[in-house]
Amino acid sequence: MNTEKINVVFAYIGIVLIVVLLSGMTYAFLNNGEITEEEENKLNDNIIVEYIDTSNVSMVNFKPGEEIIKTFSVINNGDNIEYYDINLENVANNFNDLNDLIYSLESDDGAYVYLNKAPISSVSIASNIKIAPQEKHMYTFKIMFKELDIDQSINLNKTFSSNIKVVSTKNIISYDKGSIGYEIVNNTISVFKNNDENIYEDGVYYTNNSINGKTVYFYRGSSNLNNNVIFGNNCYKIIRTTEDGGIRIIYNGKVKEGKCSSDENVLEELNEFNLRSNFNAYVGYMYGNASSNNYESEHRNINSSAIKIVLDSWYTSNIADFNDFISQNTIYCNNRNLGSFTLNNVLYDKIGYGNNNTGYELMSNYLNNEVSYNCPNLNDRFSVNSEFGNDILTNSVGLITLEELFYAGYSFEKNNIDNYLYSLIPYWTMSSAYFSSNNAYNFIVNKDRVSVLEVNKKIGVRPVITLNKDTIILKGDGSLDNPYILFRRIL
Repeated sequence: MNTEKINVVFAYIGIVLIVVLLSGMTYAFLNNGEITEEEENKLNDNIIVEYIDTSNVSMVNFKPGEEIIKTFSVINNGDNIEYYDINLENVANNFNDLNDLIYSLESDDGAYVYLNKAPISSVSIASNIKIAPQEKHMYTFKIMFKELDIDQSINLNKTFSSNIKVVSTKNIISYDKGSIGYEIVNNTISVFKNNDENIYEDGVYYTNNSINGKTVYFYRGSSNLNNNVIFGNNCYKIIRTTEDGGIRIIYNGKVKEGKCSSDENVLEELNEFNLRSNFNAYVGYMYGNASSNNYESEHRNINSSAIKIVLDSWYTSNIADFNDFISQNTIYCNNRNLGSFTLNNVLYDKIGYGNNNTGYELMSNYLNNEVSYNCPNLNDRFSVNSEFGNDILTNSVGLITLEELFYAGYSFEKNNIDNYLYSLIPYWTMSSAYFSSNNAYNFIVNKDRVSVLEVNKKIGVRPVITLNKDTIILKGDGSLDNPYILFRRIL
């Protein structure tokens, strides 16, 4: 081939490349005629996901108070009910204090997921979401560098990036007809909006504001709720379903002539949460080396608390013969995640060891009305055998948490006498509050309100256990006079 022919060939190739390039530019222009770009992904033959702008979430060198907002929709064009999860994938997060970076997910029906910190790896933020045929769900995702009244320079010049990803649900939690879970789900009123609205009628609500965004159904309201159970010769109140599909119940006294009441709903003996109160370690359901010089050593799960010893003994005496009914996969949360706040002009900072004044996340969340079912730290997720827990328990038993009280309708004012969790005798929760002036404080139910108390004081105990999801209702309607009587179908 001579030089002239070579030049012609290269000229021809150049023309083709220019045409292709111009076509690509024209295509890009036509698809980006608006300022924003719209991504569209097909989840399966029926589900389409549309991202306004893009699915990428990127935060670089943000300052406290700044945020990113992303919107997207999920559309079911098929003829069948579908289920999907919303994940954050390809996460890169180099914030030093992860508690400063928070995110939320809100749907157009008001369902609201709030998690206290952005993840450092891929995570599900909402899951097992049902979408009906020809239905459309709209979402707003926000991630914000939370502004606090403390020095936050440690998190300046940091980055966060991730992709929002909608995927088909692989493990759909469902309940067999006749089971107690089926009764709960099929009597649900609506989604719960986690905001300042505290007026809801008696009934069952649901939220995805939980560990890994799992759907949780819970009872909220007065003592007139039909959530009473007789199990193992004791009475219980149903609190909620759990992330693994179990049915969480709280001790509510002895059976009297086949009926339950709310008059004597704590164990006979009053007990301390821990025998000592003079170090941060003692906010723990289990604890490490008191008077340590670091958080990890202080809160290692080495020693059983006084309250755990009481609950283990009660379980052996009352539940061991019914162990097949009890979920071994469930989590009991003793949230010891740190949080900064000022209370009565005293700063409680993120220290968590020795006898240093320390704030714990739940008190910070309570003060900011940001309570959720989430339990951020694996170390605090007490379990016997759970893919999401610390697997350190011998017996699957715990106490109620501040979060469960909040969702049940307990406000933080003195107006809860008619709530189904009311008790004439104050009783312990499993939730850490703060350490102040040589005393560790945990949350308690103080009759008609939530309060805090030094952990070495003696008050009432109401054990909490979790029934397996396949527990069946033999008879009863759930009222105090006609409680649910249960059995388990063994397959």
